Amino acid sequence: MAAAAGRAPETPAGHLGTPRPLVNSGNTCFANSTLQALLACGPFRALLSEMARRQRLFAPAFPPGGVALSFSSFYDAVAKAPAAATASNVPHLQPATYFERPLRAFRTGTRRRGGAAGGAAILAADTVSPPSGGGAWAAGPASQEDAEEWLSFALDQLHEELLDAARKAPPPQPKQQHDSPRAGRDNGGASGGGRPHEARQNGGAAEEEEGAGGGGDSDGGGEWLSVGKGSKVSTTRTMAVASSPVRAIFSGMVCNRVEAREDEDGKVAKPSNTIEPFTCLNLDIDRAAIRSLDDALDAFFDKQSLEDFKIRGKSASASKQPLLQALPSVLVLHLKRFTYDQHGSHKVLRHLSFEQTLRVQRSHLADGCAGARPKAAPAYTLVAVVAHHGHTLGGGHYTCDVHVPSAGGGTSEWYHCDDNRVRKVKASDVMQRQAYVLFYERAADS
Repeated sequence: MAAAAGRAPETPAGHLGTPRPLVNSGNTCFANSTLQALLACGPFRALLSEMARRQRLFAPAFPPGGVALSFSSFYDAVAKAPAAATASNVPHLQPATYFERPLRAFRTGTRRRGGAAGGAAILAADTVSPPSGGGAWAAGPASQEDAEEWLSFALDQLHEELLDAARKAPPPQPKQQHDSPRAGRDNGGASGGGRPHEARQNGGAAEEEEGAGGGGDSDGGGEWLSVGKGSKVSTTRTMAVASSPVRAIFSGMVCNRVEAREDEDGKVAKPSNTIEPFTCLNLDIDRAAIRSLDDALDAFFDKQSLEDFKIRGKSASASKQPLLQALPSVLVLHLKRFTYDQHGSHKVLRHLSFEQTLRVQRSHLADGCAGARPKAAPAYTLVAVVAHHGHTLGGGHYTCDVHVPSAGGGTSEWYHCDDNRVRKVKASDVMQRQAYVLFYERAADS
């Protein structure tokens, strides 16, 4: 992904210190916990810091009351608020004031069974004025929402708004070259010496380059033949994705490899690989054998049989296995605690163990995984844990534990954030949470 708008911020923002208390404005713990977790992610905090610093410059490019300006204003308020969370005179921030319109759109979308996608459509069509600070954002009586769905909605919408702003930005002015009569021809053949490819990338809407010999599919994806271990040939197809600073932080790539053999004559088909992006890995944990995060990851990346698979109309035995093709800077893991059947939703209540350091197993990586060192297991450090309390999705409560590194090289600390109650806790307490969403940040030396 070569677009300039897709690069993650290179200079990390300073640590915010003790998390700020956040007011629950009526079942908004799902949003409060998610925001605390996002602020614990260094690369995302750096992005918000840059957006807040240049808000006056960027504001005209973003929709009024949209997610981008909401995040920018919220971060600015957090950075300016006192850090002493236990002091009685500390002002409690009210996220619903900053995210009034996005929260209203999200909740309306989920009630219409559109989920996060429905909320995005409503937000795009909403012509309501920007938040007034009154907090009257709820579309009808407030109900509890899914923290993971809100996370996906907020990041997807921020991604789209950043892309749209980049598309509207004027293209960079070509450099004037006077020392060579061939300057115009060498710079793309345009009369003004411009470089169309560079202008497209700097516009932020560039799509991922197709592979060598790309097939030029209508959806912008590329398909080509690749040679793997033992000179085995396979067909690889990559889904085209537009890049943004949000994608540069949270997005990785998964390669879904399908292998098949015809049942009748045993002929082996050429394997196929489909590479697609992700911003959150959704891990099934309902099986009793899954007792830890490592178990859930092993199950996710395990090879699975495909039923009713056919090759040119003939029955075949086939399997599918997902593997990591590219690693994100921040790895978000959603433990799917809620299952659904004809009787409604049910929650997986058992504890799943997880550690402060996550080492990605080499068996979970595809050949040539981007960002992985040869013969070394990529390592991630836990920075936030969103936990769900209660037995039902609609009637529970969300809290968040965040890791705060020491600014002076001392001992880092964990804080438990329960809306406007923030307190220091032990790491051992955090490891006992009934985790729902885990946020891991790529280790600097990994």
